[in-house]
Amino acid sequence: MIYQTNAQTKVLNEIGFSTEKEMQKFCETNLDMLLGLTFVTTEFKVAQFRFDSVAYNPATKAFIIIEYKNTNNFSVIDQGYSYIATLLNHKADFVLKYNQVFHVSKGLDDFDWTQVRVLFVAPSYTTYQLNSINFNDLPMELWRIKRYELGIVQFEQIKPTSTSASISGYVSPSIPGGPSAPVIDTPPEVIVYTEDNRLADGSDATREYYMELRDYILSLDDSIELKATKLYVGFLFNNHNLVDIKLQKSSIIVWLNTHYGVLDDPRGIITDVTHTGHHGNGDCQIKVTDKSHMGYIKDLIQAHYQNQSR
Repeated sequence: MIYQTNAQTKVLNEIGFSTEKEMQKFCETNLDMLLGLTFVTTEFKVAQFRFDSVAYNPATKAFIIIEYKNTNNFSVIDQGYSYIATLLNHKADFVLKYNQVFHVSKGLDDFDWTQVRVLFVAPSYTTYQLNSINFNDLPMELWRIKRYELGIVQFEQIKPTSTSASISGYVSPSIPGGPSAPVIDTPPEVIVYTEDNRLADGSDATREYYMELRDYILSLDDSIELKATKLYVGFLFNNHNLVDIKLQKSSIIVWLNTHYGVLDDPRGIITDVTHTGHHGNGDCQIKVTDKSHMGYIKDLIQAHYQNQSR
């Protein structure tokens, strides 16, 4: 339940969205705030499908398809994989639309096709749908949206209850009222990266540096979420990258997602990468080769977190 607390505590009534289109319009208008994504286009028709929203994730350089649902009679896995297969088979259409919207001239190689995703947004899900995301390599996410009186909206990701199994070879059971359908394996081009993938990039020493900073960052706020990508591990706060860390054999690279000069750095360990190509988000880069500055780096991260919390 959602409560309003003034002189008297009151339970706020859910009023919901009257149509999927109303829900879609709200999300598209607030896409950066809700999901940290850049809106590309709406009602995008490719092959036999019409995608509700197409977005771009600047952190992963990948396209994201968003599907809105006001009903529960759909298969997450079947529909999600159909959308991903269509996207991968029509890459040029997505790149062309991106270029038209943003007036740029990007090519296929400027996007990361391994990290394309499908997101479902709905006010509720069935037990069947919730159980369908319990895999460690599923390139799809479920998000719950609820609207209450006084203009209050609750938006949250539904996390899998278990991620020990792989989707490979899984056969979808029938949905009540619908046919059963075998699910194809995740296309080899699409990869769901894990923290273990990125830990393998480091050495015993750099993994130790990483784990110390990792545990510290996660201790700053219960809402900070760890999300591994193709090249680094991102730490998300309010659905935006707060800190990114890349493990290497002899060092770890830390990026703070803020403009250079915002943080007070009397030791001068932050490198300005504003005009330098780099993998992480933000203009502040720190190279860690030993533990001599570890406490100081934590202070910088904490100051950055406090700035983002305001």
